[in-house]
Amino acid sequence: LAGRKRDLYRAWVRDIDIVKLLDNTDMPLNALFSKKVVQDIVHQYVVQEASMKPKNPASFAPHMLRLSLSLSNMHGIDYRIPYFSSTSQEQQHLLTTFFSDMARFKIHARQLPSQTEWQAIGEAAIASGTFPFAFQPHKLRRSASDYPDSTYEEHPELLQEELCFIDGGLFDNEPLGEAVNQAKEADGGSLDPTRIFILVDPNLNCSTASRTVPAAPV
Repeated sequence: LAGRKRDLYRAWVRDIDIVKLLDNTDMPLNALFSKKVVQDIVHQYVVQEASMKPKNPASFAPHMLRLSLSLSNMHGIDYRIPYFSSTSQEQQHLLTTFFSDMARFKIHARQLPSQTEWQAIGEAAIASGTFPFAFQPHKLRRSASDYPDSTYEEHPELLQEELCFIDGGLFDNEPLGEAVNQAKEADGGSLDPTRIFILVDPNLNCSTASRTVPAAPV
């Protein structure tokens, strides 16, 4: 978008600082920082500009962009895992609880998200980075279709209220399995053998490929 090349710098560097995070008008009782400045940034740079039409889209832009945001569900998600016991041929189920969660979105090039849809994406992004103790848990409205084969699907009334989420990195900081599953869906159910996955890890500052492994002592 014309005139928005510096928005990433403004959002990540200029518009957020410790003074704004310590906003006296919005200080939570059970966290160190206020999320108000983060929500203001989402509204200014994502939601508010949703009506603008893109110009000169990148040549590599897909027709449909699949977006997954890693979440930690503080309520837990119960699933029934099928299995066959050694004493019976009848299928049985083991009830297990997962706290790792995912917010998934599909963005179509021909019909970009509305302001309401961008707001939902922005709220999920905030929840995905809600680091414990630093920020209050973030509430999101979910639906039974987000949790196939779970107790949420069997009892959708459990989702009448918003659920609380914290940083998705607590349980799935590098969701490579999610990337593979999304790629399989994009490839029609079977992974294209020519597909390449790129992991961008901010904690790596050098490559181990050129290191010489010392010989083991004899």
